[in-house]
Amino acid sequence: MESAWNLDIEDGIAFLVFDFPDEKINKFTKSVMDELESIINDLKDVKALVIKSGKPGTFIAGADLKQFEDLLRDPDKIREILDQGHRVFRRLETLSFPTIAVIDGACLGGGTELVLSCKYRIVTDSPKTSIGLPEVSLGIMPGWGGTQRLPRLVGLQQALKMILSGKPVDGKRAFKIGFADYILPHEFLEEQLPETIEKCLQRKTNRKKPKGMMNWLLEKNPIGRSIVFSQSKKNVEKKTKGHYPSPIVAIGLIRETIAMPLEKGLEREKEVFVKNCNTGFSIAKHIIRVFFGMEHLKKQEAPEAEKVSSVGVLGAGVMGSGIAWLASYRGNSIRMKDINWEAVSSGLNEIKGIYKQIKKIKRLPQDAINLMQHRISWGINYKGFNQQDLVIEAATENLDLKKQLFADLEERLRPDALIASNTSSLTIENMSEDMKRPERFVGMHFFNPVNRMPLVEVVAGPKTSQKAVDTVVKTCLDWKKIPIVVKDCPGFLVNRIFAVQANEVMHLLQEGAGMSRLAHATENFGWPMDPFILADTVGIDVSQKVFKEFEEAYGARMRVPEILERMAEKGLKGKKSGKGFYIYEGKKNSPNPQVQEILNSIEKSNKKYSESELIDRVIAAMLAEAGRCLEENIVSKDSDLDMALILGTGFPPFRGGLLAYANDYGIGKLVDLMKRLQTEHGDRFTPCDLLVSKARENKKFDV
Repeated sequence: MESAWNLDIEDGIAFLVFDFPDEKINKFTKSVMDELESIINDLKDVKALVIKSGKPGTFIAGADLKQFEDLLRDPDKIREILDQGHRVFRRLETLSFPTIAVIDGACLGGGTELVLSCKYRIVTDSPKTSIGLPEVSLGIMPGWGGTQRLPRLVGLQQALKMILSGKPVDGKRAFKIGFADYILPHEFLEEQLPETIEKCLQRKTNRKKPKGMMNWLLEKNPIGRSIVFSQSKKNVEKKTKGHYPSPIVAIGLIRETIAMPLEKGLEREKEVFVKNCNTGFSIAKHIIRVFFGMEHLKKQEAPEAEKVSSVGVLGAGVMGSGIAWLASYRGNSIRMKDINWEAVSSGLNEIKGIYKQIKKIKRLPQDAINLMQHRISWGINYKGFNQQDLVIEAATENLDLKKQLFADLEERLRPDALIASNTSSLTIENMSEDMKRPERFVGMHFFNPVNRMPLVEVVAGPKTSQKAVDTVVKTCLDWKKIPIVVKDCPGFLVNRIFAVQANEVMHLLQEGAGMSRLAHATENFGWPMDPFILADTVGIDVSQKVFKEFEEAYGARMRVPEILERMAEKGLKGKKSGKGFYIYEGKKNSPNPQVQEILNSIEKSNKKYSESELIDRVIAAMLAEAGRCLEENIVSKDSDLDMALILGTGFPPFRGGLLAYANDYGIGKLVDLMKRLQTEHGDRFTPCDLLVSKARENKKFDV
């Protein structure tokens, strides 16, 4: 392999440049670490060592996760990697001359642990400069000294914040918290670097050190530290609900070692890491798999795509205004239309509200927000739509209305402009049957809220051109969304499986499982929201209408549960009416006694379910429908189905996705369960041939 490190000595100063061959980023592999160790051991008679990156915008992105994923299965191999990392970084730390890291770009994971081993750290103010330890977000913890050196450098509270959140800090913040000794302007880095290196040679630093009474009270005595650790643990448990054990492992380790000599702390870090490979870090394999699934989707190729600069949006409701905000935020000019000024005004207020949230969290200054908002124009007619590259329809789910809108659009748009629908339940085939040029029509199904949900289902109808699909995929990627191409069918992929999931919860409720038990079971499994609050948020009337359409499309297996029908009849619409499964008063909610009255009038079974049986029922129903989707080629890859459910419905990432969970549970066991449930509850549990075949041949899904 070509060398990853380039060493050049000028006037007694060694400049070591990391430039991983044939890659866009720098990352640590075993061979890279071998080479670094050899260079450091051979380095003599120099005044200083300066470590830089040869990759624009990246310092070091961390360890190669592909290698790490395999190593996690073998604690002995993990120990070898940990020993090497500790040995190399400790050697770097104890060199007799100054060591200086120049960070101009992303410095994450092992990269941060390397620079922590240097005597001095120089950062730039580049927006690409980010420094962090994201390991806990991957289900593990820092293992090359990060848990030991960071608290000693920036203080306990700041270190815990960085390690437990996994979120990076930018260059300015890194200097402010005392991580960096100097901050230089990115544009003048090369001009100002020699002078700054000279200051390091003189043992000078501008590094800010933690100080003040609160710092002394909370960090410089055992009682204060105990408070910090206890509060940190409480916050993590509240946020993760016990599903992500690695931050708890990290807290325990830091608490144990904070007063130890560094050498002993480093040894203890290795021991704890190896010990937890099969316990506290057991979910890492799933989270890393999800990470690679995301990376695959972010790097999709769209060879026939054309650049979209201007976007029209039909409909200024919650979805339409969200799409208009997104396009403006990502640099497009927008023309938004609705049927009256009141609707347009409401949409503009929604957009302003999103930008207000962004300003509140200090992601953007007001002048940048003003520029983005000025990209949006609006009206109640089609003026300006003849200039748009792409028009996205986000109107009410009414087939006749949408057909009329598309007929109006076709008369006004350029022949090469694309038309997309944000429909969630109607098919692209039905909506485009009267269009003159259906090849330019494509589904673009966003999820609510648009500013937070990353997934977009890109739906290819039977006549949709590859160029239209590729252009929409590329546009989604430009907007930092995750597109997954799916085949046209009622509900597409995500809503089709989600409808089954939601319906099964309602069937269990009707059978007497109880709202609180079902909510508790789903929360313990890892779903992000109480299913009944979710139903109230979507709207009982909306769910009932959409599920009715699914029942018409797919028959008895998608039968709408009686509880939803009865609630819709009584006007219990959910949050928008103040009453649904819960009664909403201000920020508080309480179970609605009317729901129990309805349930009392519905025939129940006498069977008592354990919490695991409740979850198994829901999973079995979901997997039965997912199997049908795979048989019908609704989605091309098993892993894409898992990613769609994680991104679109909040399926717990730490379980790897529905199909990954089925692999772990045992497809054969789940198929046997489906057959039993089919006898009791009907066709919605019938396992398709694909599932039966996998069970018989003991094969797994390719995730």
